[in-house]
Amino acid sequence: MVLIAGVWRIFGDGIHSQAAAVAGAAATGQADSAATRSDARWLVALYALAGFGYIITATFLPVIARQALPGSSWPDLFWPMFGLAVVPGALIGARAPVQWDNRLLLALAYGLQALGVLLSVAWPSIAGFMLGSLLLGLPFTAITLFAMRDARRLRGNAAAGLIGYATASYGVGQILGPLFAAPLAQRTGSFTVPLLVAAAALALGALLFAWVWWRSRRPAGAFAA
Repeated sequence: MVLIAGVWRIFGDGIHSQAAAVAGAAATGQADSAATRSDARWLVALYALAGFGYIITATFLPVIARQALPGSSWPDLFWPMFGLAVVPGALIGARAPVQWDNRLLLALAYGLQALGVLLSVAWPSIAGFMLGSLLLGLPFTAITLFAMRDARRLRGNAAAGLIGYATASYGVGQILGPLFAAPLAQRTGSFTVPLLVAAAALALGALLFAWVWWRSRRPAGAFAA
């Protein structure tokens, strides 16, 4: 509470800046408004894939590693490696230039996590789990940063609602991941299929974020035909 009080002034955007944001949004015209709404819907939908894609590995990593490396002491270390990788990832993500497009940054981060998840299936060894844990952890908080930054790009000072929807979407993905993975792993005796689905979800998110960015670069009316 004391620390929050110390930084509270940073969040005082003020009525005048909010009015300016609303006026600027109104001046962009109906076409831009429709494009912004479309981008916002994509952000909410694709952010759910991040929650679903990482949570299966993050939840069951020690179990998955023990199945692949029976009798080894390493499985207890992979999850802390994932956590430690978050620190440099957060520092790197925070220093990404603001002029870089958030959707491309999200596509890159999703791709890294997809590769990290896939490694636990394709290379179930100590080195594979180590690298997979690092690749999963590095973009973890950066994904949240880039998504919230994109919400601000789309809604300006009125981004709280969009951020709320995106956060709820992410939470739904987090809930569905273990509910999908655990029963399937119990029936098959392996986490291979759930992990492949999680990697595919992240890869799909990366491709769709890149496509949304590419579509926004096309001239107005290019898709009318």
